Amino acid sequence: DARAAGCLSGRLEGLAHTADNLRRCLLAPLGRCDLFIYAPADAHSHLAERLRPTVLEVAPDRPLPEGGLENDVNCRLKTGVQGYLQQLHGLKMCNRLRLDYERRQGIRYDWVVRCRPDLLFEAPLPDPQALDLSYLHLPDFHTYEGANDRFAIGNPQNMTTYMEKFDAVHHYVRRWAT
Repeated sequence: DARAAGCLSGRLEGLAHTADNLRRCLLAPLGRCDLFIYAPADAHSHLAERLRPTVLEVAPDRPLPEGGLENDVNCRLKTGVQGYLQQLHGLKMCNRLRLDYERRQGIRYDWVVRCRPDLLFEAPLPDPQALDLSYLHLPDFHTYEGANDRFAIGNPQNMTTYMEKFDAVHHYVRRWAT
């Protein structure tokens, strides 16, 4: 029986409007799915309970080291340096929740899905078992000179690489700007 991990990270203010859609169009098609949410502590973090996460971590945003990155000087980031670092940090922390849970429970996921909590799907997710999981699957729109940051699905190894970009951000963002 295939098993999926859903990983949501980011601000949860939109979840008041997206939770039912995410349950119906994302989580239900995944079947046997554990849900991991990492969110900043704010007035909306309580909304995570609408999705009944397997593991939830709510933590205050803290300034992250920018390592000399300056937006529009040595990198080009739509959200600015701190916004981008916070997003990548949230991805990494959400992945760590999944990895820790896998280790503690002695389980292994067949595929991992990363989704922002503010998404609305037009239709239910197609059957993930039909995907070639040797690839990372991302939408091909809103790429902003990189990869779409809203949704991704792949095998656990590829998703760990995708979700732990924070560890190499200073290197690749500088390369990206040149």
